[in-house]
Amino acid sequence: MRPCSPGWPPDGRASYAALAAKTGWNGARVARRVERLLGDGTVFLDIDLAHESLGFHVRAVLWLRVRPTDLEATGRQLAAHEEIAFVGAVTGQDNLMATIICRDDEHLYRYLVTRIADIAAIRSYELLISMRRFKDARTFVSRTTLSDATGR
Repeated sequence: MRPCSPGWPPDGRASYAALAAKTGWNGARVARRVERLLGDGTVFLDIDLAHESLGFHVRAVLWLRVRPTDLEATGRQLAAHEEIAFVGAVTGQDNLMATIICRDDEHLYRYLVTRIADIAAIRSYELLISMRRFKDARTFVSRTTLSDATGR
């Protein structure tokens, strides 16, 4: 594919036929190439969701302070929680950062006082609740609708 061609980056929803037309390759070659790139991890799919449309109205960031010896295990434990959209080790006194998505305030509260409270390695945490989301990755948000920079 030609990364400097007009229309780059390509539409992630493009069919193999559309990619073949753009690259000059045949559809079978495009399919094999895409499958190989996905299979070896060179390309991965990342999806933006309007969580509010699915009934999840509370989004928060959790900064956690964890014993360094428990950092890996705690990060993996949090990653298994359905409420956690992202968790990563970071530098500083707060050494884990997680994004939480919950249905409502009650769901968030129950999650914090049960699942988070049960993790002994967490020394402390700070919670920042997102009041309004204006942009998420390359996606702009208008109410509960996602659109790209062109308004599509």
